[in-house]
Amino acid sequence: MPIKRIFILIFIPATLFATDYLSVSSYLTQIKDTTTHYSQLKKSYSNHVLSNTSYLSLNDWLITGSGSTTIGVDIEGFPVYGEDMRITQLSASAQKQWVKTGTRFSAESSFGQSVNAPNLFPSFSNPDINSLNLTFTVFQPIGQNAGGVLDQLPEQRSRVNDRFFLNQYLDEVSLLERQLIQIYLDWYQAARSLKIVMAQLQQAESQSQLINRLYKKGAAESIAKIQAQQNLESKKYLVMQSQELLRTRKLAVQTTLQLSKVSRYNFWPTDTGLSSWVIALSLNDALARVPTLPSLQQLAATIEQQKLTVLEKQDKLKPDLDVFISQSIGSKQQNINDIFSKYGENKGTSFGVTYSQFDENTQSTIDYQYAQNELSRLEEVYTTALHNLEGSVAALYNQLGSVNQQITQLKQVNELAQQYAAEEKKKYLMGRSQSQFFVLQAQDQVLMTKLNLLNLNIRRWSIMNQLNSILQLGWFDQDLSS
Repeated sequence: MPIKRIFILIFIPATLFATDYLSVSSYLTQIKDTTTHYSQLKKSYSNHVLSNTSYLSLNDWLITGSGSTTIGVDIEGFPVYGEDMRITQLSASAQKQWVKTGTRFSAESSFGQSVNAPNLFPSFSNPDINSLNLTFTVFQPIGQNAGGVLDQLPEQRSRVNDRFFLNQYLDEVSLLERQLIQIYLDWYQAARSLKIVMAQLQQAESQSQLINRLYKKGAAESIAKIQAQQNLESKKYLVMQSQELLRTRKLAVQTTLQLSKVSRYNFWPTDTGLSSWVIALSLNDALARVPTLPSLQQLAATIEQQKLTVLEKQDKLKPDLDVFISQSIGSKQQNINDIFSKYGENKGTSFGVTYSQFDENTQSTIDYQYAQNELSRLEEVYTTALHNLEGSVAALYNQLGSVNQQITQLKQVNELAQQYAAEEKKKYLMGRSQSQFFVLQAQDQVLMTKLNLLNLNIRRWSIMNQLNSILQLGWFDQDLSS
């Protein structure tokens, strides 16, 4: 009796199972544009840069001023109190330093007035006194800080810090991107694994149904029935595990995307961007790139900072020796109007040398030796870090090459498994095989090979993700202009 096959077509609205596919590039773009992950790092970098410009204040003028008036004065040393006596004092100053030469300049002005002073003796009266003075002074170091060596250090340190903070930012962005991509890869692996395990469950169900039919006909032993049921229950358990893992991994992605609530649409990962992902650099080019990487550039900047510290400590071994010259111009009159008309009558010039230094200079010598030792240590740290990083890059390239070979080999195995499954199915349909069992077994082998191939691809992409992070081959160029 011919077997009649009845096909039932069921039309289901596409929107019921609408799926938003999220590629790794779209995922990273969405994080960059709509979340705070990248902006936090950029703002932190901007603050570092802003705080690193304090040296500019060294070029500013320092302006100061003060004023006071006292009414009613007790004359010290005499039993006299000047109830109407008034003393007024005003002063102002301006100071400036020239960083490139170490020169200090100051201008100081003062005005003093004393009126209505009481008589100290019956026949002796105190006249009013008004004074106005202006003093200019120039200091020039010729020992420590000669030529502005110490004054120029803040600006030099600032420039080194700029390089340090930039490379720190690039390193942090690269690490963030690496973590984000790994979260996506974990999600992708969980999603694809679930599909394969679901297909294995269907195979196990078909196999169990087939064994049950054969058992009822007496063509299969009870142990085969038990094994088929055991395999089915095992696949159900794997499906449950895979579903739970996918929920966890999907939640991690949603958290990373900073979604306020679970998306109402079923978004799904895709291999777009992953399947074409390659590391274009050869191993030699990658090793040549290592010294320029941010992690090593941060160490290089630290070494430059220590060299400046050595320079500072070395300069402080010199004596504190300055030469100065000062010019004073003033007037002191009883009438306040006369201090302006006769201003400049009182002139004075002074010049000289200041010198100071400890006889043994013990502490400065210790500080200098310590700075030199620290510089030597940092240079050794840099050399070690360079070798370690080169070794890590070489090891990752070796792992990547090995995984690529395994993938190529496993693809051949997968192709042969598919051919074998097709042949078994063809034999069964042509009546050359008495059981569908071999067909199902061959198809299950294909699924196992696909699962192994998926895991190898995830491992390959994870290695490439590490290389991308280390070698600064990020998905995006960082815009620091804003």
